[in-house]
Amino acid sequence: MLTKPCFQPVCQRTAAVMSILFLALWLIAGTSATASSAGQATFDGLTVHYSAISSTRLDEEIANRYNIPRSRIQGLLLISARRDQQSVALDVRGDAVDRRDRRQNVQFREIETDGYLSYIGLVRVEDGEVLHFELTVRERDASTRHPLRFSERFHGM
Repeated sequence: MLTKPCFQPVCQRTAAVMSILFLALWLIAGTSATASSAGQATFDGLTVHYSAISSTRLDEEIANRYNIPRSRIQGLLLISARRDQQSVALDVRGDAVDRRDRRQNVQFREIETDGYLSYIGLVRVEDGEVLHFELTVRERDASTRHPLRFSERFHGM
């Protein structure tokens, strides 16, 4: 399959869509019942941004573009990192734990748009359910893993 060159207006549109996706995720997650549902953590100069929302809250066009299923039983995690204003490649691993202490391993995949890297993971959820995320992040060229823990109540599905 041939790849078309990236013309400036196309790249700008793609960057705009990603900006809208990030903004939408931060705004939506910021309105949830859990104060820690969206935020950031800093480890030795590495700033990690995280968010979790119901996948039904994603715009259909954005969900299709990034092959993210929209479902009432699907939650979406979004992780990204910056060091010195530059996007950083990560290895993200971890679990989602429900109130009955049942664990779901979260598989993350990388999305790259115009040089910016993000990592998305999907989890099974029920309306009103609180999931506790126990993740670790590691820069790909480093050996140290950093713990990242937060909770999210999934509602309005």
